[in-house]
Amino acid sequence: RLGSCFMPEPATALVFRDLAETGRSLVADLEACGARFLFGAELLEFLRTDEAAGTPVLGGLFATAAGEILAVRAGAVVAAGGGPCALFGLNVAGPGGDGAFAATLVRAGAQIVNPGFCQFKWHELPGMKFFDFARLGCPGAAVIGPDGRAREIPQNLKDLVADRLRHCPVAYGLPDAALDLYLVGNLHRKGWAEIVASDGQRLRIALFAHAANAGVRIDADGRTGSPGLFAAGECASGMHGAN
Repeated sequence: RLGSCFMPEPATALVFRDLAETGRSLVADLEACGARFLFGAELLEFLRTDEAAGTPVLGGLFATAAGEILAVRAGAVVAAGGGPCALFGLNVAGPGGDGAFAATLVRAGAQIVNPGFCQFKWHELPGMKFFDFARLGCPGAAVIGPDGRAREIPQNLKDLVADRLRHCPVAYGLPDAALDLYLVGNLHRKGWAEIVASDGQRLRIALFAHAANAGVRIDADGRTGSPGLFAAGECASGMHGAN
């Protein structure tokens, strides 16, 4: 158990040390119940009776790993295709998605809500190592602006570092967002900020898209409003608001 972003106490986050083995166990249990997995298949479109609004979703049309086109009928479809952050050139959205899944849901009759809400985190370039904001609170820490001049981090911003360490994503509504805005105000043309740490080390950091709080509108039962189509996970919003 670990502390989580914005809630360092109590320790409410559970971390799986071997997520791959957890996944294999889950697959085995579901297959034992009769579930069928189409690993490597890509959803092309949802199957519907026609394209009129409110038309029931009857399944999905897939391109298999072998290059075949396969129609899968279903009494109900639960869409869990992830969020849009892979659309950004710099992202830590994870492998497997291109970020365009929401468009497929919209074509099936779902409605997007909160499209402007997306989480960003600072990572180092190259290598994408998570940037430790504690480095900005040390004596002598500075930012090199686009003009090439090094400016020491103002003390009033250093005083916010302890609060900034309590969460990974940028949080616009919190006082420590002043640190993020200071870095954004010193971005170079290609979108990165250059930091000089107290030990003299220079590093480049940039904002990476991490997770979306937008998605398709759902009700408390996961229904999208398009008959037969449900949504869950990062592709869904609605009852979660813009959280």
